[in-house]
Amino acid sequence: MRSLRICVVGPTPDTPGGVTRSTLLLIYIYNKILNHDVFLIPTSFNIKEQILNLKLLKRCDVIHTQGPLQMLENLALLFYKKSKKILTLRGWILEEVIVYFRNNPEISILRRFIVLFYTFINWLIHKTFLIPFVYDYITAVSKVTAHKNKVREAIIIPNPVLCNIKNPTLSTKKSSQDIVFVTYVSIGGGKIESIPYALLIVNLINKKVGSKYRVRLEIYGKDLPKYILDILSRFNFVDYKGFVKDYTTRIKNADLFIAPYTFPELGHASLEAVCVGVPVAKFTDNPQEEEIIDMYNGILLNTDSDTIKKLIKYINSIDQLKHYVYINAYNTILRRRNINVISLYWKSLVEN
Repeated sequence: MRSLRICVVGPTPDTPGGVTRSTLLLIYIYNKILNHDVFLIPTSFNIKEQILNLKLLKRCDVIHTQGPLQMLENLALLFYKKSKKILTLRGWILEEVIVYFRNNPEISILRRFIVLFYTFINWLIHKTFLIPFVYDYITAVSKVTAHKNKVREAIIIPNPVLCNIKNPTLSTKKSSQDIVFVTYVSIGGGKIESIPYALLIVNLINKKVGSKYRVRLEIYGKDLPKYILDILSRFNFVDYKGFVKDYTTRIKNADLFIAPYTFPELGHASLEAVCVGVPVAKFTDNPQEEEIIDMYNGILLNTDSDTIKKLIKYINSIDQLKHYVYINAYNTILRRRNINVISLYWKSLVEN
C-alpha cells in the first residue's frame, strides 16, 4: 500500500498532560510502525491559526483529531470529502469543563463561563451532526470514556504503552523505612476530586502502622487549584511534586501507585508506573469492569476497611507481593497494551 499523508490534530509536544503523550504515541505508530507520512497540526483557539490549519488539512488523506475540533476547523470536515476522518475521545468533554468551571476560582467567572458555553455548543454540534454524518470512525480510549461522552458508536482502542525499561530492578524494604505511595492527578476525568480520599486512606494507614513504617504520598500532575494545594500543605506525609518531565525516573523506587478514582480506566501515569516496576492499587465500584485482577496483577480497593486491610497486608509483605504483582501486571496489562498490538487497530482503520 502507498504511504498515506496522515494529519494528526492535537496538542503540541511541549503541552503537559496525558493527551500529549497519547498523541505522540499515535504519531509514533503511524510513522515508525505503519510507515506513513505524519504531520502534527496543533489545535488552537486563534482564528488566524485555524485558517492556516484549514489549508494544511486540505492535503490530508486522513484527518485524525484527538478531541473535538474548533468551530472554524470543523469546516474542513465538511468540504474535504476525500479525506478519511477519525475522532478519538481521550477525555470526558463536558464533565471536564464543568470541573474546570467549578475548581478554578482564581480565574474570572466570566472567562470560565465563556469556556463552558463554547465547549457545550461545540460538543452539541459534534454530537448532533459531525459524529453521525461526517466522521468515518469514532474511537475512545476506554469504555467509560465512550459512556461518559454518550457516544455509542465508539470503537474502543486503549492507549498503548511504550516501556523504555524492561525487567526493572525492584526496590526492597527494611524495617523502619518509609513506604512511598505515588499518585498522579489532573483535571481530566474528575481525578482532581479524588485527592481528599487518598489523603484520608494514607492518614488512617499511618495511624495503624506508625510504629513500624511511615507511609508518604507523593503527588504528581497538574491543574491543582489553590484550595487543594492549601489542604495538601496541612499534611506532613504529603509531598506535591507538580508536573515533571522525569516522572518515571522519580517514581522508580516507589512502592505503590495509588489510583484514587473509581472509574474503570488506567491512565498513562499508572501504566508508566508498572513499566518501571511499581504496582498499581486502584479504587473501584465494579471489579468486573477493571483490567486489574485483585491481588494478582494489581490491588482493587473498595470500602474503607477493605482498603486499609489490603494496603497494610501489602506493606507487611512488600518484598514478596511487590514482585508477584508487578510480574503479573507486566505479563497481562502491559502485553495487551503493547504498542505493536495497538498499532494493528489503527492499521485497520486508516488502511482499510
